[in-house]
Amino acid sequence: MTVLPLLGQAGGAAGQAPDDHGLLLMGLLCLAVALILVAVEVVIPASGAMAVTGALALVVGIVLLVWGGGTIGRITAVAALIASPFALIALLWLWPNTPLARMITLHNRDGGDDDSDQDPREPPAASPAAAVGATGTALMDLRPIGTCLIDGRRIECLAEGGMIHAGSNVRVVAADGFSTRVALDQ
Repeated sequence: MTVLPLLGQAGGAAGQAPDDHGLLLMGLLCLAVALILVAVEVVIPASGAMAVTGALALVVGIVLLVWGGGTIGRITAVAALIASPFALIALLWLWPNTPLARMITLHNRDGGDDDSDQDPREPPAASPAAAVGATGTALMDLRPIGTCLIDGRRIECLAEGGMIHAGSNVRVVAADGFSTRVALDQ
């Protein structure tokens, strides 16, 4: 009878019963699962389902570490609480550089936002202030807004007097610092 209590104490570390090892391991496992789920959510968007599950696993892991992990568990739980916000910030900072994020957010090779109508060989779109009387071609249907090629520059224009079809010749009738208005060139 005296051997059983001695065996029970021999299995644990300083201040821990053998049963505490199971809770410590389960808590560490929950922390690892939480980290994996949040990282997978960053790489493969799942509408936040994996991130929420990872957050729940983090909370369960911290509770298990504090409740049954002894001194090592409490130190690990505090470290996890301190490291969690930094890990989240690091993941959010790294996210735009992943191939999936670049594919979803449509960035150019230069790092700027993609203009789906912009041909990389053409000069970038100029400011809306085009010279009144200048002529050009509608690159897309203006319903009433669209892109025109005026004096070799792509400019977003507003059609005066109805829709203008792509390929039509246009003339700038008014231009200020905010918009360029065009009409069919007869």
